[in-house]
Amino acid sequence: MVMAAVNNDKITLKVVGLGHNFTFETTREDTVADVKAAVEHYTSLPSVYQKILARGKKLNDDNASLSSMGIQNRTRMMLLPSDVYNEDRAGFETIKRLSDEIDKMISSGNATENSPTSFAIHEQITQICCKLDEIDTHGSETLRNLRKKAILKAEAFDQSSSSSSY
Repeated sequence: MVMAAVNNDKITLKVVGLGHNFTFETTREDTVADVKAAVEHYTSLPSVYQKILARGKKLNDDNASLSSMGIQNRTRMMLLPSDVYNEDRAGFETIKRLSDEIDKMISSGNATENSPTSFAIHEQITQICCKLDEIDTHGSETLRNLRKKAILKAEAFDQSSSSSSY
């Protein structure tokens, strides 16, 4: 019987907006911050860039539980860009595009006969890092962190591709 009570605590939320449409499970006792973390997981959109609306309210208080906000099973949430996103949009989209280029290089692998040489990969990574370095963060800590994360990913791939070619 206790198991049934635990299952009743699970709720399914649907998130739509900004080109995304997905559902995920959570509990009524999870917080708005937990929902924003789940949205970031599904969309790669940092929580600072998210404005979430549900049941006619903005979910602003990250510490509020879903139950205290009146969120129930099968609640539909609207994902919108926050004011901070609107300020950082150009930088965020450029970092995202360059990070996606790195991911594409990683997923294509570097150990096949038709793959680029280690030197070519190094050159591509250098070009991407230069483009990342050119992005003006306008003092945004979020953009600086995203840019740093992309550069570290690029450098790690560059090192792994050059060590695997020997």
